[in-house]
Amino acid sequence: MWKIVCLVGILLGSVIEGKAGVPSDVLATRVARAAAQALTAATAENNSGAMKNHQMVQFRVWDYEHFPTHAQYIAYDIGCKAYVLDSHWLIVSSACIQAQNELISDTNVYVEGHTIAPLQKEVSLEEGFRFSLLWHPKPVYAGPFVNVLATFSPEQLIALGDSGYTLRMNTSRLGLDVIRRRSISGPSILGNLFHLETNVFQVTGTALDPLFVTSPEQSEFLVAYNAGYITYKAGPRPRCWRKHKSSAWYSLDKYDLEFIQKTVLQHRPQDWPRIKQRLFYNQTHTPYFR
Repeated sequence: MWKIVCLVGILLGSVIEGKAGVPSDVLATRVARAAAQALTAATAENNSGAMKNHQMVQFRVWDYEHFPTHAQYIAYDIGCKAYVLDSHWLIVSSACIQAQNELISDTNVYVEGHTIAPLQKEVSLEEGFRFSLLWHPKPVYAGPFVNVLATFSPEQLIALGDSGYTLRMNTSRLGLDVIRRRSISGPSILGNLFHLETNVFQVTGTALDPLFVTSPEQSEFLVAYNAGYITYKAGPRPRCWRKHKSSAWYSLDKYDLEFIQKTVLQHRPQDWPRIKQRLFYNQTHTPYFR
């Protein structure tokens, strides 16, 4: 909205300048045209469709297995849903990176170590607490790019809902890839954890699923991730991965924004002027970093 106000001001200034002698009806027409141009420009700048603009990122995983007679490295792949933060950057839930080994029935197998790295050539990874960042030296990712909205508490997301914002989850539960409108259950909030209001006809989320808010101007902001986790079984071939569903979600906070800032400035500082314009805290009008 702040961009709209600034743009309207600039356009109106050019319209009103030298208005002496201009009939009021002509001036009113010019003002209306300037406002329409501002709204059109703002619409072109929003990131509508960002929550649908995700891709599957492949990771190579290595396990070091101990058997009664020998030990060996086993390599295999896993795919996780990532969102486009910038032409060089992707964002993915850290649940993908932090997969947990399930107990297996074969007590003769012991797994020591579990390392993971992006499979795509030249892609690098920085693991964060709630989400991780990947970057490529070339601008290989296309928009629309996600905005990231961190909050002091999920209560702020409820307040945004009362101001005309809508909350939507993008879920891959049951093998689907669907977007569903949801609401936060206020009594469920504990710190940055919360539950969504559901009924028997609504599916809950699963590991890696994100939650977005959409502004009245149709800009989309990543605000939370599902609290589900991923497990794998070390014994069987091929590896068996399972994304666990969860009715709980965790909202992003300012430390997540600072993680983005630190990572971008460390590895690709030239991208920071663009990325910082997509990072917000508690509101969606003014970026958190100036």
